[in-house]
Amino acid sequence: MKKIFLMSIMLLGAIVTYSNAKDIYLPSPNRAGGVPLMQALNERKSVRSFSPQKIDEKTLSNILWSAVGVNKEDNKRTIPTALNKQNLDIYVLSEEGAFLYDALSHSLIKITDNDIRQKKDAPITLAYAIDKSKLNKDLYSAMHVGSSYQNVGLYCASFGLGNVVRGSFDKEKLEEDLKLPENIEIFVTQAIGYPQN
Repeated sequence: MKKIFLMSIMLLGAIVTYSNAKDIYLPSPNRAGGVPLMQALNERKSVRSFSPQKIDEKTLSNILWSAVGVNKEDNKRTIPTALNKQNLDIYVLSEEGAFLYDALSHSLIKITDNDIRQKKDAPITLAYAIDKSKLNKDLYSAMHVGSSYQNVGLYCASFGLGNVVRGSFDKEKLEEDLKLPENIEIFVTQAIGYPQN
């Protein structure tokens, strides 16, 4: 009986370790700070060359929350969505692999261990994907994606990060690498990092 109990504890520990290796629970976002909005608008620009400096977990938490995080008790987001369909998914691509951002739990769900970034000098790339099963209207979907990447661009301008929105990328390869079902379509990507001096 004691052996079974010990084996159960070891198995539970292995399951917890395996689960933690896949999912990353992000620290709470900092909802204050940064430069005034007008200054961020003035400083927002596209940056195409990045330093090798990594983005820490707290900064990533803030970036994702600004992109599409939950900012109200009724689970509404930092961006508006038509008919409140919330059909935008964000994938985080990094050297450590690819993750799906879960806004409700403010966590990252690991999709693959492979580095599938197409712009390798940027520490992270966000891939903005639309779930067409929730809302299959390209105009609305484009508005949701644009609202989200603009929030991220303003966050980056406010905190000294660089970013560039990229419509030119191998969409089919990225969707294949992420093993996306047919109803999920990537619209654009956004490379993010500290600017190269």
